[in-house]
Amino acid sequence: MKRSGKNATFLKIDDINNAGSTRLRIRSLIESLNFRHEKPLAKCTNPVHTKPFLAEDRKRKILMPWFADFYSPFLPPIFKILGYEAENLPPSDLQSVEYGLKYSNNEICYPATLVVGDFIKALDSGKYKRNEIALGITQTGGQCRATNYVTLLKKAMISAGFADIPVITVSGAVGAINEQPGFQVKWQKVIYPVVVCLAYADCLSQMYYATAPRETEAGIAEKLKEKYINLGIKALENNNAKEFYTLAEQMAEEFTRANNRKEIPRIGIVGEIYVKYNHFSNGNIMNWLISQGVEPVVPPLIDFFSVSFPKRFANEIGNIRELSFFTKLAINTVEKLWFRIIRKMEAKASAFPYLTQIENPHDIAAHASEIISLNTQFGEGWLIAGEFAHFAQMGVNNVVSLQPFGCIANQVISKGIEKRAKELYPELNLLFLDFDSNMAEANVFNRLHFMIRNARIS
Repeated sequence: MKRSGKNATFLKIDDINNAGSTRLRIRSLIESLNFRHEKPLAKCTNPVHTKPFLAEDRKRKILMPWFADFYSPFLPPIFKILGYEAENLPPSDLQSVEYGLKYSNNEICYPATLVVGDFIKALDSGKYKRNEIALGITQTGGQCRATNYVTLLKKAMISAGFADIPVITVSGAVGAINEQPGFQVKWQKVIYPVVVCLAYADCLSQMYYATAPRETEAGIAEKLKEKYINLGIKALENNNAKEFYTLAEQMAEEFTRANNRKEIPRIGIVGEIYVKYNHFSNGNIMNWLISQGVEPVVPPLIDFFSVSFPKRFANEIGNIRELSFFTKLAINTVEKLWFRIIRKMEAKASAFPYLTQIENPHDIAAHASEIISLNTQFGEGWLIAGEFAHFAQMGVNNVVSLQPFGCIANQVISKGIEKRAKELYPELNLLFLDFDSNMAEANVFNRLHFMIRNARIS
C-alpha cells in the first residue's frame, strides 16, 4: 500500500461504545486525503503560549479540578497554609465530557478529557474574572500521560481563547516542568499537616465504605462522612494538624455505633488512581455496589505515595541508578516519620471494627515481585500486583480493576498479570473494566452483577 501511495486507517471495534473515536479517525483520513497534494504549511514563527505564573500572580485564585470526595475538600485549606487562595471546581458531569472532547481529542485518556473539560467549562461559564484566576493541576513528572496534562490543558486554553490565564503545577518531580516563578511550595511548612490529613481521610474513607452498606439508619453514613470532612477542614484552617487524631477517635466511635456489623459480600477495588477514586469517571461504581448491599474495599490513597520508598530501591536493584549512603539514610528517616504518623492515626481509629491497617510498602513490593518485576513502574505499575496479593491475603477474593480505556500502564499490566496472580492465589476472581467518554453503562453493571453473585456464594 505504501509503494502504491495508499493510506490505511485501522478501526478497532470492541465492547467500548466509542463512536467518537471512530469518527475522529475517519475525519483524519479524509483530511489527510484532501491535503496529500498540497504544499506543507510554513513553520509558525510566532507560537502562542499561555501566560506564566509570576510573582504578581500570587493573589490570583487557583482553580482546581475535583479529584475525589474524601480528599479534594482538604486542598483549599492546605493551599491557604502555603499562602494561596484556592477553589475546587464542581465534580465532572456530561458537560465536562463535551468540553473535554471539543478542546482535546478522543485519543487521550479519560481523566485528561475530564480535567481539561472541567477547566474549559469553568472558564467559559463567565463566573470568573480572567485577571483574577489561575488554573492548578498536579503533574507526576513520570512516564504517565498525567505528566502531559498541563500541555494538553494549555493547548485547550489557547484554542478556547484563554491564553492570558496562567497555569501552575504541583509536582514532586525534580527540575522545572512548568514556567511558574511566582509559585513556590514550601514543603517543610505543609508536609506534616498534609500527611496527617491524608492518613485521616483514608481512615474516614474506610469507615464510610464499611458502614454505608451496613448502616443502622438510612443515610447516617453519609451524614457522618460530611460531618468529619467539615471538622477536618476546620482543623486545617486553624493549622491544627494534631486535632485530626482527636477527630479520628470520635469518628471511630460514631461509625461503630452506626454499623450493624452484618456479614455482606466484599469486593476489592484497584486500578488507575483517578478512575479508582473519582466517582464520575468510574460511573459511580462504589455507591452502586453499596446500593446492592456490597462493601467496596478501596485501598488507601496514601499507598500510592508510600510505594515511592521501595520504588527507589527497586530502581537500584534493576541497576538503573545507585543511591548514595546519605540518600538511603534520608529516605529511611522520612519513611520512619511517615509511618509514625500513619500508625498513630490508625491507633486513634482502632475502635472501628473494620479498620484495616495500611500495609508496609516493602511488604507490598515483596508480594508484587512474585507476580511482576518491580521495575514495572509506569503509572501504578507493580502496585496493582501488590494490591491483588494484599486483597487475596485478607480474604477479599473478588477484585475489580478500573482503568481508563487505552491506559497502557494499567490496562496492559493489570490484565497481563491475571494468569500469574491466579496461579499464586487460585481463589482470586478478577474483573477488568475500562472507562472512556462513551462507555456503555449497561455493559459495566451487567458484568458487576455476575461478580456480586460470585461474591455472595463464595
